[in-house]
Amino acid sequence: DLIILDGDHTFAAIKQDFAAYFPMLRDRGACFIHDVDWGEVSVYWQKARDLTESAPGMNGAPIRYRVMPNLGLVIKTVL
Repeated sequence: DLIILDGDHTFAAIKQDFAAYFPMLRDRGACFIHDVDWGEVSVYWQKARDLTESAPGMNGAPIRYRVMPNLGLVIKTVL
C-alpha cells in the first residue's frame, strides 16, 4: 500500500490527514509526506513518531526515513 500526503500545510490538517489515511495501510505499507522541511509540516514531522505510535491500528513504532530534502516516509509496522 502507498499513501502520499501533500495537502493543506497546517499542523491540524496534516495531523487529520495522517489520522484518516494511515490506519488504512496494511502492515509494511508506506506513507510519503511532502514538504517535511516546510512550516507547520516540519513541526508535524518532528512529532510524527509520537503521533503515529498512538494511531489506530498501530501496535509498534513506525519506521521513519527522510527520503530526500522535503520528503519523508513512514512505514507502518504492526507487531
